[in-house]
Amino acid sequence: MTERLRVFALFALLSSVCGCGALDNCPDSEKPKEITHGLSNKDTLTYESAPWDALDRFPPKSQLWFKHDLGVVPLEPKAFLSFSEHGTNNALGGSVTETAGNQTLFDCVDAHYIVVRNDTCEPSFYIKIVSIGASLNDDEDRLDACGEMPR
Repeated sequence: MTERLRVFALFALLSSVCGCGALDNCPDSEKPKEITHGLSNKDTLTYESAPWDALDRFPPKSQLWFKHDLGVVPLEPKAFLSFSEHGTNNALGGSVTETAGNQTLFDCVDAHYIVVRNDTCEPSFYIKIVSIGASLNDDEDRLDACGEMPR
């Protein structure tokens, strides 16, 4: 058996014994957290969870409930991430970008909440949520779709 084949066989054996779950280094998930300090404007149907330079901590494997209370289902909620709570740092070297993939999963959007989940193991995320407009499909069943935040 060649050296390369032995290494591969050893790796295959260890993988089958350990399984992928044993390699998971994610911290335990935190309980859902409600964010209530955002700014909502019912006249313009806009919501902003935080200023660009003061983002909310977004722990790994966690769920945040952003309370917007616009009274309508937002048309276009968006999430932005940074590796610093200071986000753009008022143009002093910070940066913020739109999220991708499982960094921010939208679990529910209704007339009161935008619920997002960090489905990664990254411990350094900070988040900002914004939304504009009212959904074109704002039927009664969707107004309270998220229900109450789990405690």
